[in-house]
Amino acid sequence: WGDFRDGVSVPEVEIYYKRSDDGGNTWTDDHRMTWNLLPKGVPCIAAEGSNVLIVWMDARDDNWEIYFARSQDGGITWSPDTRLTENAGVSEVPVVEIVGDIVHVAWAESTLPVGQSGTAARKTRGPWTGRSTTRSPPTMG
Repeated sequence: WGDFRDGVSVPEVEIYYKRSDDGGNTWTDDHRMTWNLLPKGVPCIAAEGSNVLIVWMDARDDNWEIYFARSQDGGITWSPDTRLTENAGVSEVPVVEIVGDIVHVAWAESTLPVGQSGTAARKTRGPWTGRSTTRSPPTMG
């Protein structure tokens, strides 16, 4: 979640995480995921087994980009946060899903041609395997 506890204005919102090993009866202490004073937000989390990923949008690079962090031990320790996108336009509202060994991340991007709504990245056990443009879903009717 985004939290203002370390500042008083939107640019000082930081992303936090906590976990429960007993169905929500008790919780760990809060874990601060981000450490910069520029705007960030819209975190999304996915977990499968002991793999946990958090993605969020972050403006630390003078532009909204998508960042992620990964835990391979159920959220006890975390990788350094890593920039996933590198776009001239705004990358925002990320979502993440883990299916087996594949991680899917999708987000909205302002630099796409008309009729397209976002991009997606996919990761297997190695480095990110690339991004592919996805089209908007058809409307119901």
